[in-house]
Amino acid sequence: MHLTSLFTAAVLTLATVASTATIPAATAACPIATSTTPKYSFTLAGDSTVAPGSGWGNDFCSLIKGCAPCLNAAIKGTTTASFRADGGWKTVLDNVRSSKALGQTPLVAMQWGHNDQKPAANITVAQYKANLAQFVVDVQTAGGTPFIVTSLTRRTFDGNGKLNDTLGPWADAAAAVAVAKKINYLQLHTASETYVQAIGEAAAWRLDNAPGDHTHLNPNGATIFGRMVGDLWMKVLVGTKGAIRANATLTYDIAHGKAVF
Repeated sequence: MHLTSLFTAAVLTLATVASTATIPAATAACPIATSTTPKYSFTLAGDSTVAPGSGWGNDFCSLIKGCAPCLNAAIKGTTTASFRADGGWKTVLDNVRSSKALGQTPLVAMQWGHNDQKPAANITVAQYKANLAQFVVDVQTAGGTPFIVTSLTRRTFDGNGKLNDTLGPWADAAAAVAVAKKINYLQLHTASETYVQAIGEAAAWRLDNAPGDHTHLNPNGATIFGRMVGDLWMKVLVGTKGAIRANATLTYDIAHGKAVF
């Protein structure tokens, strides 16, 4: 499968779950090895901009229909190096193998960059690309389908009201890995930049997790960008349209740069 993409798109509302967990958990309503077994499983890996309580991940999981499992395995503060070293990556691969054993198609979305770019991390763009490339190989070896997600924009502006985000080189590097590996990627960085610039500074800061925190998301921000990721995913892999709930109104508002909070 080879689809690479640049998309600007969209968003929805649903509750943010406060703990890292599979949402929803497998239940008797989803018997194994029958026609009702969910076709897909979803696993999210990344840093705090994906993680429960500060990122878009749980709100994306809340969009998944029926009992298809969605595990938000993202960990706050991680880089592409520390996520592996601290055991987060093992959790992801274990979930991929378990889903594959149930006859599902495991889909894995991976988004980092915010902490990798910090000088204290001591990670170059070249190392970042190599780490992402190895994640891709690992997921494929475990029987899953990897997706790279480019970094969610920060909501910082200059004195003229222009978005001033420094994640561009890292987002470009992530996209380049996806192209080189011939896998799908979700261009969240471009989509989120477009939306945040359109709604402007005051509205963008209403999505902040705390005053002055223009990186992490409050529940409204998680709703917006969880919807955006869902819409990007449905465009990149058309088959997931049956697994992800749509919200035409919210998708339209985001695509047209409307501040809904």
